[in-house]
Amino acid sequence: MNRSIFSLVLVAGLAAGVWTACGKKDEPVPVVVPGRKVDQPKEAVKPPVTSAVGRTPKSEQAVEAMVPADGAEPAPTPAELEKSYLTNPDFTERVQVIFQLSDLGSAESLVVLGRVFHKEQDPDLRIQILNSLFDIEGQDDKKAVLLAAGAATNQPKEVRDAAIDALGDLEAKRALPILQAMLDDADEDIREHAKDTIEQIQTQDAMQK
Repeated sequence: MNRSIFSLVLVAGLAAGVWTACGKKDEPVPVVVPGRKVDQPKEAVKPPVTSAVGRTPKSEQAVEAMVPADGAEPAPTPAELEKSYLTNPDFTERVQVIFQLSDLGSAESLVVLGRVFHKEQDPDLRIQILNSLFDIEGQDDKKAVLLAAGAATNQPKEVRDAAIDALGDLEAKRALPILQAMLDDADEDIREHAKDTIEQIQTQDAMQK
């Protein structure tokens, strides 16, 4: 009885081997070796899933690709900024325009700053205009014209003080004549401020020689 069952199993095994040899080959069965990764068929390998954090979505990438590298709007001209300043009475907006003009740092922007200084009635905004000159490189001749107006006797005291401070940042040959004319000013504080600034300029000039 046992021999018959053994013979039946043997025959069935041989038949299966023949069928496999003659038919379509099955996919290779990976051999598992301890400590070694199993190689999978290429079509079964999926790309790793990465986190979306820190990545730009494809839709945004497409939009960025459509925007040219130099797609920034051109900076407004001094004339445009002057118009914006005069038509907008908001204090904060006017300060922003003053900063924009000083950032340009051109001769034209200095001329515009001079014009809006003379038209401006708010002493605080006049001081902002004078202080913005510290951010402009060179052009001391044009700065001196504006600062001389700021230091004039018809200006409020705080505006004159701001002008004296700014004169200390100019070349000696531009600043000293204006400051020396203020040594006889009727206001003692203005005289002392001008005197201190003159000494500061002379000290700096001597150190550079």
